[in-house]
Amino acid sequence: MPVFKAAFDAGAAAVMCSYNKVYGEHTCQNSRLLKDLLRRDLGFQGFVMSDWGATHNATASVLGGLDVEMPTGKHVKDISAVFWTNDKLEPAVDEMATHVLSSMHYVGQFDGRFPIEGSLPKYGALDADATSDAHRLVARTVIEDSAVLLKNSKDALPLQTKGLKIAMVGHFCDETEDPQYKQGSVWSGGGSGYVFTNKGTTPLQGVKAHIKDADSIEFSKDASAAASADVAVICVAAHGEEGWDRANFSLPEAADLAASVRKTNSRAKIVVLAAVPGAVTTEWLDGVDAALLMFMPGEQVGPAVARLLTGKAQP
Repeated sequence: MPVFKAAFDAGAAAVMCSYNKVYGEHTCQNSRLLKDLLRRDLGFQGFVMSDWGATHNATASVLGGLDVEMPTGKHVKDISAVFWTNDKLEPAVDEMATHVLSSMHYVGQFDGRFPIEGSLPKYGALDADATSDAHRLVARTVIEDSAVLLKNSKDALPLQTKGLKIAMVGHFCDETEDPQYKQGSVWSGGGSGYVFTNKGTTPLQGVKAHIKDADSIEFSKDASAAASADVAVICVAAHGEEGWDRANFSLPEAADLAASVRKTNSRAKIVVLAAVPGAVTTEWLDGVDAALLMFMPGEQVGPAVARLLTGKAQP
C-alpha cells in the first residue's frame, strides 16, 4: 500500500472503489477495506466514490464506507426508505456529507479555485490549457525511464546518426489516432481515464525534429522505405483499453513487417519500436536486431523515441 499512502500524503482527496470482491465482499460496501485499511491504517480523510455501477446495496454501502455512488445514485437514492429503521444510518450519512464537503474545501472549491460560469461549475476549468514545459519534461522522462530494451544485438542501439539513412516503417510511426479505440489513442491506450490532446507527437515527428545529421529519414507504411536504408525502425502497437479484452498476446504486424523489411533490404539493421498494454509474445524477436518496448507511453512519445534511439536517454 505504500503508493496509496504516498498519494494521500501528497494531497489526494478521493478514492474509487472497484467492481471486484475482496474478502468475499463487494469493495464498495467493504468496511474492512474502506474503513479499517483506508481510513484507520492509511489515514485517508477524503471521500470514496464508486466505479460506474459498482454499488449493489444502499444500506451495506452507506455503512461500509462509500460516500458517493456513481453515476446516478441508483441504489443510494433509496436509502430514505429505510433511514429511520436503522440507528446507524444517520451518523453514517453525516459522515458521507462531511467527507465530501471537507474534500471540496480542502482542494479550494469553496474559495473560487474552480470557476463558475452562470449556474454550472466548469469542474476545474476543463477548457483551460494547463500544459507547460515542466509537464512535458515529466511526460517524456516517464516514457524514457519506463522503456524496456528487449534486445540489442551487436550494439544496434544507440544509432550513430551522422550520414545514416533511416527508414521509419509501419503506419503507427506517423499516427496518433486509431479508429479501433472507443476512447483512446495509439500511444496512450484507451478507457474512461483517457484525456484527449491535440499536442500528441509521433515517432516520425520526433525523429525528424531531433535527428539533424542523418543522410535521410524516410517513411512508408510498408517496407518500401527500407530499400536503401541503413536502419529500419518498425513501429507497431497492441490495442488495449477499458471494457475490452485482448483476444491474445500477439504484437500485430511485428513479424510481417520485420520479414518484409529483411526481404527488401537484407543489410539494414531492424529496430522494433512497440507500444504495448502489457505482456506480448515475441516470436518476431529473432528476426530483428533490437527491440524497445514502451507501455502506452503518451503524447511525448516522439521526443522520447528520438532520445532513446540515439542514446541521449537510457531505457
